[in-house]
Amino acid sequence: MKKQIVAAALGATALTAMMPMGAVAQSAQTARTTERFDIPAGPLVEALQAWSRITRRQIIYRMEDVGGKRTDGLRGNYDPTLALQGLLLGTGLKLVTTEDGAVALRPLAGDEIKDSATPDILVKGRRNWTLNTGIERTQNDSQPFIVMDRKEIERSGAPNLEAFLRNQLNVNTSPIAGDQPKAGGTSAGTRVGLSNINLRGIGSRDTLILIDGRRQPGINLGDGDISQPSITGIPIAAVERIEVLASSASGIYGSGASGGVINIVLRRDFKGGELSLNYDNTSDFKQGRGTIDLVAGVPLEHGRTRVSLTANWTKSEPLLYSDRENLRQRGLKALLANNPDSFYGAYAYPPQGTTPNFMSYNGQPLQLKPAYGGQTLTSMYGTIPQGYAGVQTAGITPLLAGIGKYNLDQPNTASGFGKRTPLIFPVDQYSGSLAVRREFNTWLTAYAEVGLQHSTAFSTSANVLQTFVLSATAANNPFTQDVLVTLPGDPRYDVTVKSTASTFRTLGGAIFKLPYDWQAVTEVAYSKSRSTVGDSAPGVAYEASSLLGAGTLNGFRDTLAYPVAIPYDSTPYYTRQGGGDSSNLAPSLRLAGPLPVTLPGGQVWMTINAELNDQQVKGLRTTVLSPLFPYTQYIPDGRQTTKSIYAEAVFPLVGEKQELRPGNRYGLPTRKWLRKYSRGLPSPGTAYAPRVHARAIPPQGVPLSRHPSLP
Repeated sequence: MKKQIVAAALGATALTAMMPMGAVAQSAQTARTTERFDIPAGPLVEALQAWSRITRRQIIYRMEDVGGKRTDGLRGNYDPTLALQGLLLGTGLKLVTTEDGAVALRPLAGDEIKDSATPDILVKGRRNWTLNTGIERTQNDSQPFIVMDRKEIERSGAPNLEAFLRNQLNVNTSPIAGDQPKAGGTSAGTRVGLSNINLRGIGSRDTLILIDGRRQPGINLGDGDISQPSITGIPIAAVERIEVLASSASGIYGSGASGGVINIVLRRDFKGGELSLNYDNTSDFKQGRGTIDLVAGVPLEHGRTRVSLTANWTKSEPLLYSDRENLRQRGLKALLANNPDSFYGAYAYPPQGTTPNFMSYNGQPLQLKPAYGGQTLTSMYGTIPQGYAGVQTAGITPLLAGIGKYNLDQPNTASGFGKRTPLIFPVDQYSGSLAVRREFNTWLTAYAEVGLQHSTAFSTSANVLQTFVLSATAANNPFTQDVLVTLPGDPRYDVTVKSTASTFRTLGGAIFKLPYDWQAVTEVAYSKSRSTVGDSAPGVAYEASSLLGAGTLNGFRDTLAYPVAIPYDSTPYYTRQGGGDSSNLAPSLRLAGPLPVTLPGGQVWMTINAELNDQQVKGLRTTVLSPLFPYTQYIPDGRQTTKSIYAEAVFPLVGEKQELRPGNRYGLPTRKWLRKYSRGLPSPGTAYAPRVHARAIPPQGVPLSRHPSLP
C-alpha cells in the first residue's frame, strides 16, 4: 500500500524504481528505447553528467538548484526519461521538457525564473544535429571571434546572406554585392552573381570562406587564379549561425586566411518543416525580388536517424540607372563642384550625353576654318544641338549655340551611366542540401550530406564605339584642330551576356567514442565548382575609328536623329571561354578529449585536427576572334596540396569554487584567489568582470557536438 501511495505522488518513476527485477525487465522490453545505466550514489551534478553521457541528451538547470544535492543512484535498463526521474527522487526537483526536445530541471515548489533576472544556465551534454567540424566559437573565445546567431540573422531583415554580411559585418570592407558589377566595369564579360567578401580590406582572395567548417572550391574565372568561393546560393533561412575571425588565421587554416575566416554553420537541429515565401521591392517598385525557402527536419527510428533538407529559389529583376537618376545627378553635382577638371580639363575626355559632346584635341580654344569665318572661339569644348544634321547640311550657326557647354543628360544606352545600364543585375539562383545522420550504437554515429547551389546572372552593356578623333582635314569638321568626339551610344547595339556559377558538395564521416572520454571524427569531403560565361558579341570593326575620323562616316551630328551605320566584325563572336572547373578534396581526422590535468575550473581539454586539402583547377581556353589579331590563350591545370595539423587546448582557470557573488565592489575574485591562481591579472578596479561560473562539459572552445561522450 505504501508503494502505491508513493507511485501516485511521483508517477511512473517511483513505481519503476521499486518494482522487482523481473518487472523491470518486462518494462524495458515494452519501452520505445532503453539504455543501460550504472550510476552510483553521490552528488547530483555528477549523476546528471553521467546521464548525459549515456543518453547523449541535453539538460538545462540552475547551479543553485542542483549544487549540494545528492542522489541514490540508478542501475539497470531504463527509458532515459524514467531514469532521470529516478535520479531526482528526494532532490526536490521536477523535470520539464523544452521546445527543442531538451530537458530542464526546476524546483518542485514552483520557484520560476524571474523575468527581471538572468539566471546562470549550464548546458550539459548538448546533442547538436550539426555537420560543423570546426571548433565551435563564442564571442568570449581566446581569439576575437564575432558570432552572429540565428536570432540576429532573422532580426536583420536581410534578403540574402551576402546582404547580411555586407550590412551587419563592419569588418567587411567590400561594398559590392553579387548582383552588382565587379571591378572591370560593366563590359559584356563582367562576371555577376558571385559574392565578394573582403575582411579588413586585405582582399577577397585572402578571406577564407568555410561552410560547416570545411573549405569550398574557389571559382575558376580563367585568369590563372582562383577567386573566393561564392555564397550567393546559400539560403539565409538555412543558416544557424556565422562565426567570423577578423584577424590573420593562416597559422590555423592555412593559405587564403590572411584577412580572416568566415564559417557559415547551417541549420540541422530542428524537426518539422518551414516554408517561407518572400517578395520585396523598392518603394517605387523598380526592382522586385522573390524568394522561396524550405527548411525541414525529420527524425526517424525514435530519433536515432535524422534527415534534414534545405532548399531555396531566388529571382530578382534588374535595377537600372534610369531608375535612380537622382543618384546620378547628385554624383554629377558633387563631381563638378569638387573636380570640374575631370570634365572640363585640358586632358579630360568629353562626357557622354544624349547628343555628341566634343573638345579640341590639343586643349586650346576651338578655331573655325576660314570657310566658316576663321574666328577663335571662347571655349575648347561644346555639344551637338539636338536634331543637328551636320555642318555640311545645317551650317555653322546651330553648332555655335552649343559652344562652351556639354550635354549632361542621361543617354538611352547601356554604356557608362546610361539609362539602360544595370545598377543591380538580374539574378536567378537556386540551392538545396540533404543531410542524414544515424546513431548505430553508443560508440558509432555516421553522417552524410550532399548539396548544390547554382546562380545565373545577366550582364548588359553597350557594344559600341564611344569616343573617336575627328581629323582637322575631315570635311564634316568645321575647326582647324583635331576634335575628340564622344557619342551617346545606340540602344540597338546593347548586348546581354549570361554567366553561371555552381558548386556541388558531398561528404561522409563517422564519430567514434574512444576510451578515456575521447572521441574521433573521421571524414572525407569533396566539392567541385564550375563557372561559365556566354560568348560576347562581335566587336566593332577596326576600321570604324578611321572611317569616323576621316569623316567618311559622319559622327559629328545628332547620331540618334541621324544614325551612323558603324561596321562590326563578321565573326560569330568576339570572345569565347570554356567552363572554369575547380575541385577540393579534404579527408580529415579530428580527436577531442580531456587531458589528465585538473585546474580550479576543471579538466584541461584538447582538440587535435589533421587534414589533407587537395585543390585542383582544370585548364581553361579563351579564344578571341578579331580579323586583325585572333589568338587563343590556354591556362594549364593547377594543383595545390596542403597538409596541416592543428591542436588547441582549453585551460579552465575559473570554476565553481571561484564563482563571483554580488556584493564585491569590483565584481572580481578575492585577492587571495588572485594571488593563488591568477598572477598577472589586472588589480581590482582596473576592469569590470561579470559573474563567472564553471562551464559544464564541454568547456569553452570544445564544440558541444564533438564532446567525447557524445557520439
